[in-house]
Amino acid sequence: MRFLAFSALLVLAALAEATVGYRVALGGGRVNLVLLLVLSWAVLRGKEEGALAGLVGGVALDVVSGTPFGLHSALLTLIGGAAGLGSATLAHGGMTALLGVAILATVAYHALMALLLLALGWWMLGPAGLVAIVTPTVLMNAALVPLVFVLSRRLERSLSGWRQLELE
Repeated sequence: MRFLAFSALLVLAALAEATVGYRVALGGGRVNLVLLLVLSWAVLRGKEEGALAGLVGGVALDVVSGTPFGLHSALLTLIGGAAGLGSATLAHGGMTALLGVAILATVAYHALMALLLLALGWWMLGPAGLVAIVTPTVLMNAALVPLVFVLSRRLERSLSGWRQLELE
């Protein structure tokens, strides 16, 4: 039940990114809401559910984007699994650790996306253009990751039932 509710949230976030997200671009960049949700869930629930969240969010983005199908799924599954590897440390490491993970994941996501699209023959911006887009995206993601994490944790706790809340 818990993951099903979070999956619905991931699909809604992908729809929001595809529709409203492009209109709310600041400085050439935009928030990667699905990426932030995947990172938050991976930190909260571990590598298995992090990778699964990445897969669900990635498929949702693949459906609504114009990129080759499977690209978002593969990248977000990798990032969700990798972020979930250090979930015990990251969950107790505070906001500094979470900010660091969000920054690294955003840079890795966009760099790998650009390299894969280039390898598939798609035209891409040069390095300066990519940096001009990724820099504001990193700043926006870093600014929003605490809020997304707190909301994800609240959802996770509320869906865990009263027993989980009692133990914490």
